[in-house]
Amino acid sequence: MMLWLTIACRNLFRNRRRSLFTILAIGIGFAGVTLFSGFVHYVFSSLREMQIYGRAGGHLTLLKKGWERAGATEAESNFSAEEMALIEKVAAQEEDVVALSPTVIVSAMMSNGEASTLCYGFGISPATVARIRAMARGLLGDFKYYEGQALSEEMPYGIGVSRGLLRALDLKLGDTVVVAGPTADGQFNAVDCEVVQVFETTGDPGDRSMLMPIEHARLLRNAPGAHHAGLLLRDEQGLPGVRERLQQRLTAAGCPVEIYTWEEMSEFYRRVRNMFRVISNFNLIIVLVIAVMSVVNTISMAVMERTREIGTLRALGLKPRGVRVLFSIESGALALCGAGLGLVLMLAGWLAVKWAKPTWTPPQINIAVPLQVHLVPSYILLCALGVLALAVLAALLASRRAAAMEVVDALGHT
Repeated sequence: MMLWLTIACRNLFRNRRRSLFTILAIGIGFAGVTLFSGFVHYVFSSLREMQIYGRAGGHLTLLKKGWERAGATEAESNFSAEEMALIEKVAAQEEDVVALSPTVIVSAMMSNGEASTLCYGFGISPATVARIRAMARGLLGDFKYYEGQALSEEMPYGIGVSRGLLRALDLKLGDTVVVAGPTADGQFNAVDCEVVQVFETTGDPGDRSMLMPIEHARLLRNAPGAHHAGLLLRDEQGLPGVRERLQQRLTAAGCPVEIYTWEEMSEFYRRVRNMFRVISNFNLIIVLVIAVMSVVNTISMAVMERTREIGTLRALGLKPRGVRVLFSIESGALALCGAGLGLVLMLAGWLAVKWAKPTWTPPQINIAVPLQVHLVPSYILLCALGVLALAVLAALLASRRAAAMEVVDALGHT
């Protein structure tokens, strides 16, 4: 085998310029694909962290069975206080559950005394949300989600408003507003609130969202329950088991629920994931086509130049299969050298991004955050194996005609 490798390497160095440009084409393409895949992995993991920790949605979301049925009443679409107490009790018995975050959905009218606008938002448990966000890894662990001060149970009337709602009512931190809306039983209620924080959303100037402590939201709606509850797990690997056990135990206890994973609850994540997968596959196909065409060109030129040499080898007893093996080894060596160069270029790009620390503004955050590229060993290995396999296949196709030539024709080739 070493003899075959030695012969293949010597043949590659016959035309150094051609081999060099083929290796460069493979290496640059390999580096580009792997760097982009590292960026995509960073985007996916960041969106996952944002859904689970940033928005405090947790790994699982519990909704009352029939919550999305058209015309569902308050009792049919929301958990009562007794049902929430049961959910908390059952969740506390699960070792994998770290935190439970109940949420109340609020739809209301906000007024500053001079102007009014419709708004929507969520009543949350500030302490639980802060605890969940503190468990985030990576850049989200240090990310500040708002301007001003944090919401707290000690100040239940303190609310957060989106940048769009702030502009719509010409508000500033510390202003007092009135939030009025329907109660759970169809009456009308109003509560006084103080703007203590401003948070970023999608940047849509028409956005009218707010956050308030859950007890104040319950006071506004005159209902002690919650619309849904998020569960944060200690280990996501145990998600299927926890989901099944909770479903069975709560249903048996008379609290029919529908339990969704964080991915099922995030339509935005699924759409972004599908979009980037299409882009990644498109880029991968382009790079592979360029790499394969470069290898085919190199091997085809080598076959044409070495036809008489092939004839000599055949006359000495080399079988057609041996000719194909020889060119396959040469092609594989080109692919390995290109992948090696691509790995070096990819690591250089990764280090450059870490050193430069560029920033960008992703969708649904509207704040500049550090741009990162993750190393994904499994994808790097898969790309290397893919390039090697395609290079060998290209060599087999390019050398097929030469291997099938008659010895006399090959020796007489000019």
